[in-house]
Amino acid sequence: MVRASSLPSDGCAGTRAWRVAVVRRLLGAVCGAVWGLGVLEFGVLVIWLAGTARAADLGQAPVATGGSDGQGAVRQQLPDELEQFRRALSQPGPEAEAGRVQAISALLIRTEPAAHEILQEAVLRGDDADRTSRAILANLVLAVPGLGHPVFGVTEQRAALLPGWIRTFARLFVVDQETPAPPPGATALQSAARDVVRGLQITERQALLQQVSQSPELGLRRAALRLAGSSRDTHLAPWIAERLEDPELVEVAREALARLTFEPRGFTDRAAFDAWYERNSRLTYLELAERAALGLREDVERFQQEADAEVLEAVGRLVEALARATPPSWGALQTEVFREQPVGGTKVWLERLRDVLGPRVLGGAQLATVVPDRAPFATALATRLDAGQFPGERPILLEVLAYVVPATPPEAAERVQARLCAGLVDPDVAVRVASLRGMRRFPSAAHRAAVLDCVHAELARDEVDEEVVVAGLECLLTSGWAAPSAGDADLGSWIRLVHAALVTAGLSDLAHERALDLAIRRPVDGSVVVGLFPVLRDLVADPSVDPGLRKQALPKLVVFAHPVVGGEDLSDEYVEAVLARFADSDPGLRRLACEQLVTLPEDPGRVEEWSRSVLDAAARRYLVEDDARGAKALTDVVLARVGGPVPTRDVAEVFVRIAEQLVEVVDPATAESDVRRQAVVDGMRVLGADPSLERSAWARIGDGLATLRARDALRSLLGRQDAAAILDAPPAEIAGAVESILRLVLRCAALAPEPFDPILPERSDEAEQVMEAYRALSSHGVATTLAERLVYVEALGVIGQHAEAVRLSTEALQNPEQVPTPDQRIRYLTVLTHELVQSGALDAATQRFAELAATAGLESERILRVGLRLARARVDSGDPSAAVELLNRLLPACSSDSALWRATLLDRADARLALNDDTARITAANELRKFAERFVEPKAPEADRLRFQALLRRADGDG
Repeated sequence: MVRASSLPSDGCAGTRAWRVAVVRRLLGAVCGAVWGLGVLEFGVLVIWLAGTARAADLGQAPVATGGSDGQGAVRQQLPDELEQFRRALSQPGPEAEAGRVQAISALLIRTEPAAHEILQEAVLRGDDADRTSRAILANLVLAVPGLGHPVFGVTEQRAALLPGWIRTFARLFVVDQETPAPPPGATALQSAARDVVRGLQITERQALLQQVSQSPELGLRRAALRLAGSSRDTHLAPWIAERLEDPELVEVAREALARLTFEPRGFTDRAAFDAWYERNSRLTYLELAERAALGLREDVERFQQEADAEVLEAVGRLVEALARATPPSWGALQTEVFREQPVGGTKVWLERLRDVLGPRVLGGAQLATVVPDRAPFATALATRLDAGQFPGERPILLEVLAYVVPATPPEAAERVQARLCAGLVDPDVAVRVASLRGMRRFPSAAHRAAVLDCVHAELARDEVDEEVVVAGLECLLTSGWAAPSAGDADLGSWIRLVHAALVTAGLSDLAHERALDLAIRRPVDGSVVVGLFPVLRDLVADPSVDPGLRKQALPKLVVFAHPVVGGEDLSDEYVEAVLARFADSDPGLRRLACEQLVTLPEDPGRVEEWSRSVLDAAARRYLVEDDARGAKALTDVVLARVGGPVPTRDVAEVFVRIAEQLVEVVDPATAESDVRRQAVVDGMRVLGADPSLERSAWARIGDGLATLRARDALRSLLGRQDAAAILDAPPAEIAGAVESILRLVLRCAALAPEPFDPILPERSDEAEQVMEAYRALSSHGVATTLAERLVYVEALGVIGQHAEAVRLSTEALQNPEQVPTPDQRIRYLTVLTHELVQSGALDAATQRFAELAATAGLESERILRVGLRLARARVDSGDPSAAVELLNRLLPACSSDSALWRATLLDRADARLALNDDTARITAANELRKFAERFVEPKAPEADRLRFQALLRRADGDG
């Protein structure tokens, strides 16, 4: 307390102004202590205040040197006092700490910008050993929020002071390449400066940074962006993003945004930021940081995993190389396999060693048993296995030990075999599998029985582990292991195991494949396990078994078809079992059975009998086969008999018999697409191409093709015959194969979709063949059928023998016995009418055509063409009126979009123009114009178009 007696003698100390000044100083000191760094600074401040008060009591207060009142005196003293504070801040060392603390607190509660500039200068000196800058910023962290602060709590004073501080903080974020350079240790002060900035209000913070960003100094504008990016205020992100469009600031803006948003890819432009902000604007800085930290942790974990994977792979390749060496580098393998890092690597490297070493050992590779390092490596493996420190390594250690242990001395190998036998009954599935795999190296009758028991036990479990089953089956299939012989005690167990592995539900194709391989495994004497034939036969015949398994099993039966000397002969049973599959419900199995019997067992005494059984079974199956590939397989198995003990003519007879039966069961409407018919035709085509085929068999093949109405195949077959040799054959042969061949020529012609047509002589070559064949038969006194004679008569018209065609046609029509059917009568009338036209007997032709039209109508295009030829002949003979009359009947019967309709229309116009009558000419012209589009459209033939144009000119009087 200040005593009255201690006041200055001039009375000024007792004035109200002096007391106010003292109280303000005391209050400022207290506030400074409250807003200071902590207990230490507060204590120093209290000491300073006490000293000041004592100086006042002793009459040591500063004396005013100017002005009539105390206020003037204080204002004159301010510059000196600020200079004292500046000097106090610059004093280093622990002994000056109290003065520095006093100066910081005093300056912070001053309202003059100059006072704060002193503090800002101190901050910009950098991070000194006395941590002065940090102390200033720590006090600012508490002062800037302004809650009750005597300076920053006043709006006007706050607005005046904060811009200077923001510029100061920005200076801390200037990089070395910019001027002026940041103070030493600026990086250490950036965090504290950021904490001060975070004490500002959001709008205040952005406004202050906006002021700094308008500085003419480029380095300061860039520093403001870095400060904003370090602020942890995501609300500043759009403000920063606006600078992405400024070429001078774009790189710094990207850096600031990346720091503020934790976006690893950054932002290339404003549009990229806007898209990100639309998705993430609701996330706080902490949430973004957490998300980034989580991603970083995942990245670190991934990088660690990748690094571990690289080590695992590199050492793994080294282990493989060492294991492939001859001999393997056992010592180096021991070193590499037992590395400590990464954790779990030993198991991985043991697996790589197993995959290389196992096949080498089991394949019989010479690994130099007597190698000094091999036995120690085996001992190290056994020691690690016994220690049980890594339970997950136990199976792989056991298997690798089985491959590494040397054969000599035998005691070590016997101990390993004992371990493997014990492992066959271990509760751990992986150990049982490893034991079965390791056991492959040690084949013996005792081990075979132990493996059989192990797999039987697995198959008897409620939940079968297939890996154990497969490992056991593969062990028994390893080189050096053999099936039990007839007298061995485990023969029954072997048979039961194969059966169980094939019928146990849930096993995969791999297990079935191994079981089937085991079924044909031979004993040491080279025989077969006869007891497994019925197992496979019954499996193949069981329709409830998966078709895929049945298809796998069927080829295995072949083993039992070729017994070794002294073994039981199952050839008959084999052929019978496969033949039974010709009628199987599964098409794939049927095809496989046919393919399998293409080759029969080699037994000269029974191969003919088997071949005929195959032919009979194939013939029966053809009638009901609906699978195209199955029908082809039947054809292949039949053709396979050619050249065997069965004569080729018998094979041909089988085809003919099948053809005759197929005709009865195949629908004529779908015959062309019937898979059975096509397969038989293909088979006969192939058989007919055999140059060694005798004529009689060849003729039977032709009969079969004719029966199936396979005209193209039959024509191809006929084309391979020497026509001259057949026609010149002696009479003795005519009654045999040659007669059949000649008749085939006639039958083939009769199979054509349309009879021979003299108007369309495209088949003139075939007509010549028909004529020669018919005359050859007649010349030798061989009776011909009515159908053959009709084909011959039609062929005569095609080759131009019109008089003979007229004679024979007239003769036939006058003798009802030679024309027993309406179709034959129509065909004879057609030939006769056309030949009469060709002979110029138009009245007789007109009479016959009227008879033909009355009998058959005008629906047939062939008849219409004959009528059209007759009409043209009438025009040419000078009787166009008769032609017009006939064409008037023909045109309505023609299809309106056919070439025949166009020809008939043009012919009628031509006939009308030939009448030399104006009415007929006008009628022709009108009709031509009416249908002009039919002759000018692109699809109209050129000849029709030219003829149309010529007739139209004639009708118009221009021609």
